[in-house]
Amino acid sequence: MRASAVQLTAFVALTAWQPAVAEPFPPTTGEFVRVEENNLLLGGMPDNPASGIATKAQIDAFFALLQAEKVEYRYVVGSCEDRAHFVAMLARKNNLPVSKIWAIAPARASLLSRQLLHVKDPLGLTSEISWGHHVAPVILVATDAAEPTAMVIDQSISPEAPIKLRDWMSALGTPGATYLVTGTNDYLFNSLNGLTVYDNGSGSPSPMSFTLPAWLPNILTGDFQKYSLQSQSSVDSVIAEGMAMNDLALAIYEVRLSVSSSDQAALKDVIKTEAAMTKLVSTGDVPSVSTAGRKSAQAFFAKRKTHWQERLTALH
Repeated sequence: MRASAVQLTAFVALTAWQPAVAEPFPPTTGEFVRVEENNLLLGGMPDNPASGIATKAQIDAFFALLQAEKVEYRYVVGSCEDRAHFVAMLARKNNLPVSKIWAIAPARASLLSRQLLHVKDPLGLTSEISWGHHVAPVILVATDAAEPTAMVIDQSISPEAPIKLRDWMSALGTPGATYLVTGTNDYLFNSLNGLTVYDNGSGSPSPMSFTLPAWLPNILTGDFQKYSLQSQSSVDSVIAEGMAMNDLALAIYEVRLSVSSSDQAALKDVIKTEAAMTKLVSTGDVPSVSTAGRKSAQAFFAKRKTHWQERLTALH
C-alpha cells in the first residue's frame, strides 16, 4: 500500500507540473524538425491542402483564364498529373487557394482488387480509358449554404466549367474509388513496382540500393514526390513533355501534321497508347512511321514542349 501511495503521489506531482515556458515543444525551426513534421521520416506524406475559400466570381474568372491557355485535355490516355500541376501553378499565380484531389482506384490501394477507374474516350480512339489514379486541382468555393462547395477544375471530365467533387468522382465510373486531398506541392506518388529503396548503412557499395521488380503490383506506398524538392528545370521538363505529348496527339488526331497519308494512318494507331507515344517523341522507335513522319511529329512536340516550359517558368 505504501508503494502505491508513493507512486500515486509522484503521478499527481508530474501531471500537476506546469512548464515555465508557454510552448514546451516548439514548432519546426531552422535548427530542428519536430517528428510529426519530418516528411522524410514519415515517408513523404502528402502536404496539407489549402485552407482558403474562393468566391464563385473568382473561380469563373479563373476558368476563363485557363481556357485561354489552351491546355489540351481531350487526350486522356495519360499526363493528368502534368495538367493538374500546371493548372495549380496558374491558380496560385492568381492568388486562388488551390489544392489537388487524387482519385485512387481500388486496384491501387489494395492487393485484393483489380478494379480501375473508367472514363469514356473523348476522341473515340478506344471504347473507354482505364486509370489507376486521376488527379486535378480543387478549390473550396463559397455558396449560399453554410459550408463551401469543393469544385474540381478538370477539363478532361468537365470541359466547360468546374465540377462538384461528388459529380467528379461519379464521372470516374468506380463506386469503390477513394479520394485524397493534398497540397499542390505533391506532384506524383511512388508505387511498389520498380521502386528503388536504399540502405544507408556501412555496407559496400554505400548507400546500397535495391530496385523492386517492375512486375510487382502498382500499389501506392503513401510516399509523394515533392515538386519543391526536385530540380526545377528537370521536373518542369517532365511536365512540359506530358503537356506537349497531349498537344501532339490532338495534332495527329485532327490531321494537322504535314505527313503522308500512310504516316497519318500509322500515327493514328500510335496515339492509342501512351507507351507508343512515348517512343515516338523520345527514341522514334516506331517502325510503322517513316523517318520523315517521325521528324515531323518530333518537331511539333519539341515546339510545344518549349512553349510549356516557358509558361511554367513564368508561373514560378
